Amino acid sequence: MLELKNVTKIFNKGNKNELYALKNVSLAVPDKDMLGIMGRSGSGKSTLLNIISFLNPHTSGNYIFDGIDSNTINKSKQNTLRATKIGVLLQDFGLIETETAINNVMLPMYFN
Repeated sequence: MLELKNVTKIFNKGNKNELYALKNVSLAVPDKDMLGIMGRSGSGKSTLLNIISFLNPHTSGNYIFDGIDSNTINKSKQNTLRATKIGVLLQDFGLIETETAINNVMLPMYFN
């Protein structure tokens, strides 16, 4: 289960150019479900994806992944969760051109 409760992400917090990328976002995704994120440019899709995949921290709110509050775990545990339980398909695929399709698909398994 993945759950966000009033998650906010502010860039440049406290500065004149402070920017709310996400403001009080709440959602729940049950185990084994898939989530598609769509929206116009600048709407916070990448920011949301980065928070869900533990690449960037949120400013406030709670993110619970697999029963674990993201505010209570260190980077090492976040990396392990990302490597073993989170899959991200990017719009541009991010393939390594010099590798075969099967090697590109298997690449994350090498790190596991």
